[in-house]
Amino acid sequence: MTRRGFLATAPLWAADAATMALLQRAIAHDDANLERMRSYVFGVNDVFRSIHEPMISQSYEVNLIRGGMYWRRLTENGQPLNAELAAAEQTRLRAHLRTASSQTQAKWREERDVLSRWVAAHRFRTTGRKRIEGRDAILVETKPGGEYAGDLAYLATAHGKLAIDQETGHWLSAEFEIYGHTRYAMFQLLYGRLSLPYSVGLINRANLPSRAKLSFGLRLTADGLWVPRFQLIEAKEYRSTLTFSEFRRFTSESQLLLDPA
Repeated sequence: MTRRGFLATAPLWAADAATMALLQRAIAHDDANLERMRSYVFGVNDVFRSIHEPMISQSYEVNLIRGGMYWRRLTENGQPLNAELAAAEQTRLRAHLRTASSQTQAKWREERDVLSRWVAAHRFRTTGRKRIEGRDAILVETKPGGEYAGDLAYLATAHGKLAIDQETGHWLSAEFEIYGHTRYAMFQLLYGRLSLPYSVGLINRANLPSRAKLSFGLRLTADGLWVPRFQLIEAKEYRSTLTFSEFRRFTSESQLLLDPA
C-alpha cells in the first residue's frame, strides 16, 4: 500500500475521543459488582458438541462465596446425578463453605492487564449507536494494529465487534473472530469489566484454531447486577456453549445446601 493510500484509509479506523474514553472505562474491573455477586447463586448450563463424539452437557449451581466460582454439578447429559454422586457434590460444597480464601493478590487480577495491552495494541472505530435491552450502547469494531505482545490471550489476533453500555462501560455483547491459532489458560472468565474468577484447581482453558469465533453477552438485572447471559465458542469441528441463568440472592450459606443438617 502506498503512503497516500494508507493516509486515505487511516481515518476510517480512528475512533473518536469519546469512544476511546469509554474504552478506558470498559476495561476497568467493576469490583463493586463482583462483591455484590458474592451474595448470589446462579445456574450454568455447559454444552459441548463435536463432530467426533457425542454431545456432552452438564448443569451446575455456582456461587462465589469463598473466593472464586464454586461449581456444584447438578446434572449430566440431562439426567440428575445418582445418589452417590449427589452426596459427593454435597460433601465438596460443605468443605468449600468452611474454607476462607483471599482474592486480593489473585492471579486473575493480574491477568486482567491483558485488556490494557489490547487497547494499546489494537485499532478501533466507532460504527454507530444502538438501543439494546433498554440500554444505550456504542458500537465499536476492533482489529490488531502493527505490533502486539504475545501474551494477549485470545485477543491477540482477534477482529471484534463490541456493543458497550454508554453509561457504565459494560460489554453488552462481544463477537471476536480469531485469525491465528490461539491457546490460553486463564484464571477467570473475562467479560470486559466483568471477571468471574475461578476457584483453586479450576482454570478457563482453550485451544482455538484460526477462524474460530468467541462471543458473549451481558445483561443488567432488575436489581442492578451485571451478569453474563452466555459464552459461545464456535470452530470448524466443535461448538462450546455456556448459558447463565437463575441469578438469585441468598441470606445464609445454609441455603446452598440441599440437606442443611
